[in-house]
Amino acid sequence: ASGSRREQAKQSIARHAAGLIEDGDTVFINTSSTALAVIDFISAHGVTIVTNNGRVLGKTIPSNITVILTGGEIRVPKWSMTGDFTLDTIAQIKAPKSILGCSGISVQRGLTTIVAQEMRINALMLEQSEQRIIVVDSSKLGKDSSFKYGDIGQIDKLITDRNASDDQISSFRSSGVGEVIEVEIA
Repeated sequence: ASGSRREQAKQSIARHAAGLIEDGDTVFINTSSTALAVIDFISAHGVTIVTNNGRVLGKTIPSNITVILTGGEIRVPKWSMTGDFTLDTIAQIKAPKSILGCSGISVQRGLTTIVAQEMRINALMLEQSEQRIIVVDSSKLGKDSSFKYGDIGQIDKLITDRNASDDQISSFRSSGVGEVIEVEIA
């Protein structure tokens, strides 16, 4: 039951993030399953998604969305694209928004991932975007993974679910996150 509850949380988070995307936006999306789910809820027009998430190829892409794959070396089982080709593509793009997931996020260490090869890619997506939106279900709050890719102060919006504790939420707010949004689990 907890697995499906987390799945519902991810969907609710993705739906909220999709509502922040405006007509004509270019948006970086990383290999996070929550970030990828955002595509299912985008209603804005002329949206371009730039992603290193090969799983996007298994999705039905609506006509209001154009997908650009970064290219790179495919790494299973996540079907992530990494390496110099990936970094070179991202470096050429300035995006109004990035919607990124993470393996863990804490006030102490910031944004972390368990995959070493994705660290630089996530960091570059953050750098190359104007508004940085982090989508993360509450189970990952206060958790640290091995590889750091960003600081708390780089986050404009942190979207999580209502299962987050008040202490967690207030600590993120006071440590420099622009806005913390808690969504209802639908």
